[in-house]
Amino acid sequence: MVSNGRLALLFSTRGRADLKGALSGYAVDVRPHVGFEAGRTLGGPIGQRTEKSILRLKAGLAGQIRFEFERPQLRAIVLDVDFVYRQLYTEETFGWWATHLPPPETRRKDEDGAPGATIASSTLFTRTMFTGTGRHPRRYLNAAVRFVFNRYWELFASYVRGELPPRFVRVDKMQAGFAFRLGTRQ
Repeated sequence: MVSNGRLALLFSTRGRADLKGALSGYAVDVRPHVGFEAGRTLGGPIGQRTEKSILRLKAGLAGQIRFEFERPQLRAIVLDVDFVYRQLYTEETFGWWATHLPPPETRRKDEDGAPGATIASSTLFTRTMFTGTGRHPRRYLNAAVRFVFNRYWELFASYVRGELPPRFVRVDKMQAGFAFRLGTRQ
């Protein structure tokens, strides 16, 4: 359970551009924020910790650049970036994944007894999650580009990297796809 105190500002500029009927406008929004998170852990895999309180300084910057078009097949291109920095003042649990070969006795053997010759690719490596405690800073970045076709459909690609509570497991992934939005204003 964590309570948030947060101070945020908004810097915004909008404009009109007429580039031969293609680009009709743009918008730039920058939102820096700073806050403090305080709370207490309610349970879970916190066996290593003796102290259960949570104190974190949280600062970040969110920004968006939107290019609007007058074309019927493409309404806008939107670039979103969100960066969050957390400074921990109490020890907290963090986790990481390790990929390794399974123990030799669990690996399959070939007909002639040679170990590992016919291991299927899905069983070649195993992933194990390890946990520890620490106070080192945690960072998180989310960057995305969206191609908005109309008020309902868009194509997106995003990249996420960093560590988020409660376990602060490192994330490093890309996503892409189509999105259908209902009940939003564009």
